[in-house]
Amino acid sequence: MVIITQTFFSCWSRVFSDHILEIGIGIALFFFCILYWKYKRLYVQSECKLAAVTSRLEKELSEEMKTINELEMEVNRFRTIFNKQFRVVNNSVSLKDAEAFYFYVSLLRNPTVVNLSSKEEWENLFHFTDIVSNNFCTRFSERFSFFKWKDLRLCCLVRLKFSTNDVAILLGIKEESVIKNKGRLKKQLEMNVKHSFEVFDEYIDQF
Repeated sequence: MVIITQTFFSCWSRVFSDHILEIGIGIALFFFCILYWKYKRLYVQSECKLAAVTSRLEKELSEEMKTINELEMEVNRFRTIFNKQFRVVNNSVSLKDAEAFYFYVSLLRNPTVVNLSSKEEWENLFHFTDIVSNNFCTRFSERFSFFKWKDLRLCCLVRLKFSTNDVAILLGIKEESVIKNKGRLKKQLEMNVKHSFEVFDEYIDQF
């Protein structure tokens, strides 16, 4: 038994010695294959992640461009109204008018960075709203004099077609509060005008 074992190990040692180069190459190839497989898997994973990120960024860019185009169209629309208004009146634009216009543009482009905290800023926005909407703020406040200051601010923003989210940001309240206040004002208006209407925003827009 001992002789057989010695013979086996002797043969194995001889085979190992004779083929040590091939065995070394085989082991090296084995580890190379493992490393390559791991690299390939990581590469595929990174490519998938990159593709997902690229797709998300392209979608965000597309949405951002769409938003920018919509804003530019809105600004151009109001600029046209603004210019026509003063060509009809006296063909001149005062500093107050220009400031009101550019203040509105700054709000429209990024409402999150503008803090409407002072009465002067609101008067500026009311003035612009009057320019582009046939004196909406003036007419509305005279017609519904029982409306509070905060209510007039909400109506002004609705008349300028700010979204519910933007209105909430500019008023410093939650979207739920904006919706609740619209419902409250709608009931007050219906009681005053003696008839009901479906959408608060539409009534403000058509006033």
